Amino acid sequence: MNQEEFLDLLRRFAERPMPALGGRHVYLWHGDVAFLRRALPGHTVRVLDLHALAASLSQSPGSIDGARRVLLRAIRSQIADLPSSDHQQVLVVTGCDLLSRYRVPLGSFFEIVSECTAVVFAVSPAETYFQLTEPLPEYVSLNPHAPLDYLRGALGEGAVIATAEE
Repeated sequence: MNQEEFLDLLRRFAERPMPALGGRHVYLWHGDVAFLRRALPGHTVRVLDLHALAASLSQSPGSIDGARRVLLRAIRSQIADLPSSDHQQVLVVTGCDLLSRYRVPLGSFFEIVSECTAVVFAVSPAETYFQLTEPLPEYVSLNPHAPLDYLRGALGEGAVIATAEE
């Protein structure tokens, strides 16, 4: 699905309950997040910024498994606080690098998806196409495409809307 088709789908989704055409209403947007938010009716959009969520946590786990558990618990809490109604909602999730870094399962997001709720994982091109100003030490491994790769693997290519050149 291209950008125009996707935005048209979400605009129609915002108007009325709509069954998913294939799979579920879970998508991966690789493009300008601000553009996506402006293109959707404001009353339907909810944003879950995982960086802000992680910064607000009182715990600082010492292991990757601990971080995964704490982050997953916080995500579940945020999702549970979403207003549940018959009104259409599009949850835009940013800060997706945390999902891939800590291998957070996406099941909690799949549980809320319905004819009235869609989830869009948003990854900005700035996150995947940045240029280093200095070389990294040899012991540091950096893969700027890790969030895209992780989400693609979990969602499948049919869920990907790539507005940025890959």
